[in-house]
Amino acid sequence: MNLLLVFIGGGLGSVIRYLIGLGFKQTSFQLPLSTLLANVSASLIIAILLALGWKQNQSLYWSVMATGFCGGLSTFSTFSLETVELFRQGYQAMAWVNILLNVAVCLVVFFVFYKMVLRG
Repeated sequence: MNLLLVFIGGGLGSVIRYLIGLGFKQTSFQLPLSTLLANVSASLIIAILLALGWKQNQSLYWSVMATGFCGGLSTFSTFSLETVELFRQGYQAMAWVNILLNVAVCLVVFFVFYKMVLRG
């Protein structure tokens, strides 16, 4: 039963990720904002879940939401592809900005919201 629920959570996260991508498809800006938004959103959700103690309890909620939903929502492979494409197309500065934003913003969002939830 847990596998099915993780599968459903992952599917829902993937659908949300796809919809976010559609929302940014019209932009001509080189920075892949949809991937950044998906990764930051997943970091925020996992930070909140962790701060609520869901992982410590090894709850089904953690499996469905963190492993499933956030796993489907976040996308390291797309981030990697888009970054390589920026380098390949000659947008070296934008590629480095993409790397820094994805890593730094996700970590900062995680840390800030984790601390905020813990403080209640």
